[in-house]
Amino acid sequence: MIKVDKVSFGYTKDKIIFNDLTTTFKTNKITGLIGRNGSGKTTLISLINTLLVTNSGIITFDDSLIFENEKVLDEIATVRSVYPILYGNKVKKGLKIFKKNNSRFDIEKAINLLNIFNLDPNKKMNKLSRGEASIFYAIVGLSISTRVIIFDEVELGMDDEKKNIFYEQILLDQQENPKTIIISTNVFSNTKEIFDEVKLIHKNEIILDDSYQTILNDYIVYTYKDKSEIYNFDYRIIEKTNTYIKVLLKSEDAIKVSEGLKDKPSLELLFEILTRNEVR
Repeated sequence: MIKVDKVSFGYTKDKIIFNDLTTTFKTNKITGLIGRNGSGKTTLISLINTLLVTNSGIITFDDSLIFENEKVLDEIATVRSVYPILYGNKVKKGLKIFKKNNSRFDIEKAINLLNIFNLDPNKKMNKLSRGEASIFYAIVGLSISTRVIIFDEVELGMDDEKKNIFYEQILLDQQENPKTIIISTNVFSNTKEIFDEVKLIHKNEIILDDSYQTILNDYIVYTYKDKSEIYNFDYRIIEKTNTYIKVLLKSEDAIKVSEGLKDKPSLELLFEILTRNEVR
């Protein structure tokens, strides 16, 4: 388990990002770290892998401090879709470079994944499209046998077919070799059900932090012709017309209102509504 305990961090005194942030990433679970650009996702990841250093608080992995702990850091791999040193090389050569620098990298598995994703091994890295580059780094992450793997927005540019393959491969790996997986993203598709846990980060705060199903069960989409009944509750407007209003309510409040249509929200809808400026 990775535990972030009362962590504060700022790039300067005037630019504070986190203030007493506490959360955990559960062992052998797939966690979605979801937020808009600039919400704090990459900063949190950089604190976990010690590219950045906390101002206060601690981050531990199985109760051992991560900072300056080579043994622990060897078990945490982070994949981002930008490694300039590879740009002049062919895809297959890029995989060999990763193998040379990481003993936990399974190049045979990576080459097999090239076939599964239909990525040309002889294409130069600087000739890859945005989606193809994302596929390359997804393959890198899928081929590393650390106990923790963090994918930092590696889906960017992938089409739905390739995203589906990516998630299918993650699930296959989890069945054979369970590990702690963190997927940082602001992109949605119908495969987000692979998440065991979800952390919704907004303006440098984690505003939702629970299991995928619990989060969805905590909210109701409520459609009603007269909004007078919901005045006493906290709600967020989804849609408003001359004849009806559709709002997001906490489930505990939704049971107190009478007539109306009640539906379960999607994770995508929760993300959209909870991270926008609210106007009632």
